[in-house]
Amino acid sequence: MTTWLETYFQSQKIVYIVIDRTAWECINLFVISVVWQKRAFLIYFELLPKLGSSNFDEQSSILTKALPLFNNYKICILGDREFCSVKLANCLNSKTYTFVYV
Repeated sequence: MTTWLETYFQSQKIVYIVIDRTAWECINLFVISVVWQKRAFLIYFELLPKLGSSNFDEQSSILTKALPLFNNYKICILGDREFCSVKLANCLNSKTYTFVYV
């Protein structure tokens, strides 16, 4: 993954990260993707041990595992209505990530 990032992304440029949670019957996934050439490429996923929406603790725990890959980049995280938590936005902004609710 780091080789791909170093090849296609310039250090200190903005990298757009998309976070999403999706469910297929009894499978509940939290996914993190990176946007490259108008496409989102999956970089990390985690099965949630329950059905339904994720909460702040799950979101911050999962993001903490994947975001260190992007330490050399400016990150803009994009999330849908599930991620409209003020607590999440404040947490991400305190770590110098930009968070956009779309």
